[in-house]
Amino acid sequence: MNFAKSSWRWIPALGFAALLGALMPGCGGGAGGSGSTGGTGGTGRGACAVNAAHNDGRARWTVLVYMNSANNLQPDSLQNMAQIASVGSDANVNVVVQWKQVPVSELNPSALFPGENYTPSFVGTRRYLVRRHSGAETAAIANHNTTTLDPDRLADPPNTSFDSAGGVATSDMGDVNVLGEFLRWGARTYPADNLAVVIWNHGAGWRNVNRAIVKKFRAVSEDDQSRNEIETWELAQAFQNLAQPVDALVFDASLMQMMEVAYQMRTSARVMVGSEESPPGSGYPYDQWLTDLKAGGTSPCDLASNVIDRFVQSYSGQSGITQSAVDLSKMDA
Repeated sequence: MNFAKSSWRWIPALGFAALLGALMPGCGGGAGGSGSTGGTGGTGRGACAVNAAHNDGRARWTVLVYMNSANNLQPDSLQNMAQIASVGSDANVNVVVQWKQVPVSELNPSALFPGENYTPSFVGTRRYLVRRHSGAETAAIANHNTTTLDPDRLADPPNTSFDSAGGVATSDMGDVNVLGEFLRWGARTYPADNLAVVIWNHGAGWRNVNRAIVKKFRAVSEDDQSRNEIETWELAQAFQNLAQPVDALVFDASLMQMMEVAYQMRTSARVMVGSEESPPGSGYPYDQWLTDLKAGGTSPCDLASNVIDRFVQSYSGQSGITQSAVDLSKMDA
């Protein structure tokens, strides 16, 4: 079985979603944790509690998207970025993306789908504060032309002394230290009432999936170029020493919504959202749930419910469409 999020593209049938009872309003509570100096999940607040009163001039949400498309999901990254750009950032929501693309020659040939266009729109790792773009501009992004995003581009992330075949220095997004640097930078640079983190890629949860292209197992964020992944038990390291706690952790990847993963992340965020199965390659409908968030999301449960509802609606009629949210403060019990 292919544990990529692409693996459900062509399988029709029915689907379902689950929002665990621990996330319903009034439930939840802190359990351990050490705020911004360590894990950030157990802060004494219930999963659905609203953070401190909003400060004028500060965004209500910062959403940090770790989009590692150095693999066979490269075409899907263009579609998802186009969706993000159709909504973009505003005074209430910052949408910040770290995005990696690589040459076709560095992708795992055994994982490529026939007929897909894997030609990157750029080579390397870039950061963007994505603003709202027109329909023509988002269509261009989806069609492999990302020059319209140039005004949104920020300084590139620090490199990890890894050069691609074309000689372009880039980051190893299968390295937990690279993820950690992105989260620390993002939380510090774009403070908000709430912080959400999206990890976009392949995932294996706790499963020991033998992928010839990479060196690790039971992992997420496969980087074909470096042959590296972030192991499940490494993930929590990236969430330490942030300028503010993470309110919602969202996995746009396969098989990450498992008890074993949730336990590893129990002090890293308040709510964890993801799929127990392998979602379609097109992933979340970012334009829909980000629009909902901009319209009035004030708690982690608002974001979680929007992601779940929009995801299931988008894939109505397909099988294996599972999505749930977990109150991470319950994991010690």
